[in-house]
Amino acid sequence: MEILILVPLILGAWLANYGEEQRGARLLMLFMLGFTNLLVLVMGALLLVGVQLQPQVQLQVQLQLQPQLQPQASNLLPPGVPQIDFGSVGSALVFTGCLAFFPLLPFVRRLLARLIPIDPDSLVHTTASVYAVYLIGNTLATWPIVNTLAEDEAFAQEALGQLGLSDVWLQGVVFAVLAIVGVGLLVRRNWADVIERLKVGGLSLRQLVWAGGALVVLLAVEVAISQIWRTLDPAGFERVGGLTETFISPFLSPLGAVTVGLSAGIGEELLFRGALQPRFGIVLTTLLFTSAHAQYSLSPALIGLFLVGYGLGVIRNRINTTAAVLVHAGFNFLQVIVLTYGGG
Repeated sequence: MEILILVPLILGAWLANYGEEQRGARLLMLFMLGFTNLLVLVMGALLLVGVQLQPQVQLQVQLQLQPQLQPQASNLLPPGVPQIDFGSVGSALVFTGCLAFFPLLPFVRRLLARLIPIDPDSLVHTTASVYAVYLIGNTLATWPIVNTLAEDEAFAQEALGQLGLSDVWLQGVVFAVLAIVGVGLLVRRNWADVIERLKVGGLSLRQLVWAGGALVVLLAVEVAISQIWRTLDPAGFERVGGLTETFISPFLSPLGAVTVGLSAGIGEELLFRGALQPRFGIVLTTLLFTSAHAQYSLSPALIGLFLVGYGLGVIRNRINTTAAVLVHAGFNFLQVIVLTYGGG
C-alpha cells in the first residue's frame, strides 16, 4: 500500500521538474497538488463523520435484531478485532489536507525561504514542501494504528507477517528513484549532474575510518538512549520494543540484515540526506527522517532516531552521501544481527 502511495509522488516529482520551464506542466502540477490536498482533507472529514455516525447505525441494527440487548455504542467492531482510533486518523488527515495548502501560497514560501535555502519561485521546491507535509501527516495518521499494533501482539503478527525481503527492497528502490527524479534526472540534470547534486562519490581510506568511528558513536548513542528509556519506563520500552521485534522478525537472518541495511541505507540516505538536506537544512531534514519511522510511535525511541539522523546529516556535510549510506547501512545491519543472534 505504501508503494502505491509513493509511485504517484515520483510522477509528481518528474512533472514538477518539467514544470520549471513549461507553464502548462506547472499549472497542471499545482492543480494536482491542490486536488490531492482537498482529497486528503475530504477523506479525513468523511472518516470523522463515519466515526460519529457508526455508533448510531450500529445501535439501530442492534435494536432491530436484538432489542433486548443493552446498547454498546463503544463496541464498533466484532469481538476479537482491535479497536483503532479512527477519529485520530481522520483528524490527522484533515490537519494534513489543510496544512498542505500553505506551501502553495507564494508569501508562505517567501517566509520559508528566510529560514531554509529554498527558492520560493521553484515548483520543485514547492512540491517538495507539500510532500514534506504529506510525510508528517502520514506519520500522524499512522500512529493510532501503530498504537493498536503495539497493544495487540496477535493483530501485529497478522498485519506485519506478510512483509518480505522484496517489500523492503522495493521501498528502498522507490525512495532512491524519488530522490533521483526529484533532483531532475533527464529533465534539468544529466546523470553526472545528479550524482554531484546528491553528493555521491568515492571515499578515501581516512574517510572510511572516520565513517567507521561515526558508526560506533551512533551505536553508542542508540544504546544509551535505550538503556535510559528501559530504566525510566520499562513498560513503554517493552511495548514499543515488542512491536519493533514483530516488525523486524521476518528479517532475522544474515540476508535479512543485509536487506534492511542496504535498502534503508541507500534509499533513505539518497532521499533525505542527498536530495532534501541541501534545501531543507539538517535540522528540518532530520525531523522529516524521524517522522518517516512511524513504527516507533510517540516514544523516546524517536529521540535516539533524531540523534542518529542528525549524525548522518553531519556525515553527509563533512564527507558525502556515500559515507552516510555506509554508516546507515552498517547501523541497521548490526541492529538486525544483534536481534538475530542475541535474542533481542
